[in-house]
Amino acid sequence: MPGLVEAIKLRQECSDRLLMISFDDVSVYLSLLEAICTRLRPFGPSVLVYLAAAVSDFYLSEDNLPEHKIQSCRGGLQLTLSVVPKLLKKLVKDIVPEAFVVSFKLETDESMLIVKSRQALETYGHQVSYELIIRNKQRRIPSSGRFPVENIRCSIH
Repeated sequence: MPGLVEAIKLRQECSDRLLMISFDDVSVYLSLLEAICTRLRPFGPSVLVYLAAAVSDFYLSEDNLPEHKIQSCRGGLQLTLSVVPKLLKKLVKDIVPEAFVVSFKLETDESMLIVKSRQALETYGHQVSYELIIRNKQRRIPSSGRFPVENIRCSIH
């Protein structure tokens, strides 16, 4: 296979340039994302921020967490969820304005996916929105408006 040896060498040379972050909590994710991007700002257009986390639209905020175990003997349970704070616009406009930013958009309704993805691109001003339709596990990358991107479809097996 032509170029395979060169590709493997290049991958090994660049392996320390990808920072993958694990997290269990949306608050930790948002604070790590902001802190890391702040440190990356001096690198300007050399920075690629690939936001691949599937973050829910809502979460149980720290203020609404119980101090002790919730007792089941009290019957049903009501939760008050908060909207997850939006960080993408701040990242794009203030923290890493020269970076190439790829976001992630997950929907279950295909008719809403492209509309919401393009709205996000217009609202936040980043370059690409990576889309996932959860219902049939199809992925698509739409045109972003900042440069032409060919639509790509693939299925997860």
